[in-house]
Amino acid sequence: MSKAKHLIEKVKTKAEMFLVSLTIMLLNVQNVFAVIKPDEQGLKDLAAPYIRLAINVGLWALPGCCIFYIFRVGIKWFTSTDEEQQHNNPASKIKKAVIILIVGEMTMAILKALGVGEVSY
Repeated sequence: MSKAKHLIEKVKTKAEMFLVSLTIMLLNVQNVFAVIKPDEQGLKDLAAPYIRLAINVGLWALPGCCIFYIFRVGIKWFTSTDEEQQHNNPASKIKKAVIILIVGEMTMAILKALGVGEVSY
């Protein structure tokens, strides 16, 4: 029995020494944190078709929406009473719509000319 007890104590001591040395080794390891750089080109390639689609839709949808809005303002003004016609001025609403149309179309044209949304290989 004493040989078995002595063998168990020997294995226990070696296991403790192994665990202590392993702990010391792991504590001395220096962690290196790498800065992950996002894949910008991959993201540009992924978003390019959607941006190009939004620019093309904007080029024809803005005038259509503006014409619809001006038509709606005109109908509303013509169907209103004389008192409401004097109170509401459709020219200011139409002027704002045309300014928004011009700025929007210029922005879309500039983005298209700059090649925003084009895939570059």
